[in-house]
Amino acid sequence: MQTVGFTPLRHGRRSRLLAVLILLGGLGLSFAGWWYAGVDKGAEFAAERARLLPWLILGSGLAFAIASSLLVWALAAARARALGRADRMTEDLKRTEARFRLIFEWLPVGISWRELNGKQFFHNPAHAQITGVPLEQSGDAQTFFRMTHPDDWKRQEELMAKIESGEIETFSLEKRYQRPDGSTVWVALTMRRLRDQASGGGYDLYTLVDITALKRAEEHMARQEARFKFIYEAVPVGLSWAVLDQPDTRLVNSAHQRISGVSAERAREPGIHLRVTHPDDLPRQMELIGRLKRGEIDHYVMEKRYVHADGSVVWTTLTVRHFRDPSTGIVQEVVALVDITDLKRVQAELAGHEARFRFIFELVPVGLSWFQVGHQRETHLVNSAHARITGVPLEKCRSPEAYAQATHPED
Repeated sequence: MQTVGFTPLRHGRRSRLLAVLILLGGLGLSFAGWWYAGVDKGAEFAAERARLLPWLILGSGLAFAIASSLLVWALAAARARALGRADRMTEDLKRTEARFRLIFEWLPVGISWRELNGKQFFHNPAHAQITGVPLEQSGDAQTFFRMTHPDDWKRQEELMAKIESGEIETFSLEKRYQRPDGSTVWVALTMRRLRDQASGGGYDLYTLVDITALKRAEEHMARQEARFKFIYEAVPVGLSWAVLDQPDTRLVNSAHQRISGVSAERAREPGIHLRVTHPDDLPRQMELIGRLKRGEIDHYVMEKRYVHADGSVVWTTLTVRHFRDPSTGIVQEVVALVDITDLKRVQAELAGHEARFRFIFELVPVGLSWFQVGHQRETHLVNSAHARITGVPLEKCRSPEAYAQATHPED
């Protein structure tokens, strides 16, 4: 349906023609007055003043005609401009309406607009797609209230009560719709109440954004985080993470706290783990830390001891590695601690047993020899008495040829 407008050019021509006709009429009136006044009517017009009367009438007529023409011309021009402006405004409104309708129809955000008197209730196609309610069936606002998930309706009801009381004019919340096909969709709902000051009426404007995919991703991330947290806490290896030179960012798991003797709260104190390091191990670690910071290495591994508050000592294998984030350039530090206290105890016990065995092995006056069959060159051991008796030095005991040469030819 098209709106019939007025053409400014057509109306301008009509107005100018009217002005010309008024001007001609004024001139004609002035001429008639001049002619009439110029007719000899008797002696009373013979006076000097009577001779000026035709000119006065002519001048007044001309002035009236010109003034009237100018007035009509100005009014005609103003009317033409007003009509032109009205036509332009009409065209602008039509273009604006077309743009807004295009946005309303194609915007991927659900839009719902409702008059408070309930007479009009509009939705765009995106709203129908998100909620699953066809446009022709979406005229009742209660339909969407009934579709709201029971766990979400109470919160929306509280917010709607605040809207009705005038406490707030807008609210936003995340909620679920139980669609007619049985599926559930998550949406970000924003509602705003608008007042028309001129008419006193009001409108409710709703927008819906489908966030189902986002919610699924959040749930997946939450499950992943729970699994990683379980592994992080359950693994018997001490783990620590921090942004380099930012101790307040340090995170440690339970095993790290147990092995190092430093609680999670104290772990964020600058230099705390160096302060509980055994003094004999600290110089070596400081050397490795310096090389790591200078970029000579990207990680280091060492055995070190932690001295706990109760005086006990825990041996660990410490691994420290730096990772640089390629996108941000932030350097992260990851630390792993393996408790090797029991291993060190066993090694000490074995070393003691070996020392005792070697002491006996060396002091007995009997020559002793031991090797693994088939691997004499690699495993052969002899004591000093054996070397003295055979004449084969200890450094040559793994050479079978040396014993063959030392054996008597007759034997």
